[in-house]
Formats: sequence, C-alpha cells, structure tokens
Amino acid sequence: MKSNVAIELTDDQRSHLSNIYHNQKNKKLLTRKELNDLVHLMVNDLINLDVGTPKTKVTQRIATEGFTYRFNGEEVTAEEYQMGIHAWLKSKRENS
Repeated sequence: MKSNVAIELTDDQRSHLSNIYHNQKNKKLLTRKELNDLVHLMVNDLINLDVGTPKTKVTQRIATEGFTYRFNGEEVTAEEYQMGIHAWLKSKRENS
C-alpha cells in the first residue's frame, strides 16, 4: 500500500528533526526525502515490535544513534539501501 501522509512542520521542528536525522547539531532543515526516510524507519521499527511495547522503545534507537539504514537488523550504507533489499541479499550470498 502506498500512503500519502500529510505532516505540517514548522522550521524549528524541521531543524530539530534534521539534527536527529544527521545525529549532529546544524542549521539545515529536514528535506522531504529525509522526512520520508524517518517515517519509513519508524514504521519498520513499529512492525518489528510486539504488541504492547512501550512507545519510548520505538524511538530509542533513532534518538541515540541518529538515522541509520538497516536490512534485517544489519546496518547498511545509504547506497546499499537505495538499491533495495533484494540486491543487498544477492551481494551477501555472493560474498559468502
């Protein structure tokens, strides 16, 4: 299912989220793509949790590590993530 979720953010909120995304303080504002990445990560984290998990645990990794790309719990580069999980799995099989 594709979704189109409307989220209104102030510049202060975009700046704060950009700091979380990049895991460093800067004055850049969060881009639409970066917001999409954060939402995607949050949804994946929610899917991986058991029903009844406290919501504080959902955002804990992002708050402590910043934004990271992951497949099957393994951190991957942005380039590997953009290629998709199937390409990543194929490269893992070839390197084994």
